[in-house]
Amino acid sequence: MKLKFFIFINLFFSFLSAQSQKPDIAQTPPMGWNSFDSYGVYLHEKAALDNMKILAEKYKPFGHLQLMSPSQTKDEKTVLLSGKGNSRQSQLSPAQMRTFITLRALSASPLMIGGDLLSMDNYSYSLLTNKEMLAVNQNGIMGSLIYNKDGIEIWKTPQKKGKGGWIGIFNRNNVDKLCQFHLKDLNLKQKNQLLDVWNNILNPDISKTWNIGANDVIFICYR
Repeated sequence: MKLKFFIFINLFFSFLSAQSQKPDIAQTPPMGWNSFDSYGVYLHEKAALDNMKILAEKYKPFGHLQLMSPSQTKDEKTVLLSGKGNSRQSQLSPAQMRTFITLRALSASPLMIGGDLLSMDNYSYSLLTNKEMLAVNQNGIMGSLIYNKDGIEIWKTPQKKGKGGWIGIFNRNNVDKLCQFHLKDLNLKQKNQLLDVWNNILNPDISKTWNIGANDVIFICYR
């Protein structure tokens, strides 16, 4: 009994000590490159340096700063031969890619790039460095579901500082859907300035009939 009590006391004070030394919680999701998806647990030196160079030159200006590499070294021969490089490519369609990155942005999820940066295609790069996508992600607020019917979901994320925000209208169906909305359906006002992010259209007519492709999304920024 005394031993159990002693262990409990030690654990309790260890917990208090850890709490007192706990660093501040990150205010924004991490952004950067995770080598695991392309290279597994073995990342050889040349691939690491080449990818870090690309990260610094092409992604750092947009805020992608962190490198996460769960590498494990056994011997030089294993490390040199084990990298998968660009052998793993995304099987998502462009519509699914837009849906994926918009969901992560609206939910303030970590943006750790899993692909090989050396062979990144231009379209993937344009999504990962889009100004509004990065803005809503680094806004640090998780969005909420405001509409869900017939396979159409609408998620909305308010701006932390300001009166603007972002909206994602997702078609979860495997077929195209015709949809019509009004400003009040999206909790918007006539004075709001809008941007259709992925189509780069300023002040689109929200009340028009939208043809949302299968597994696609309409990504709206409002101010």
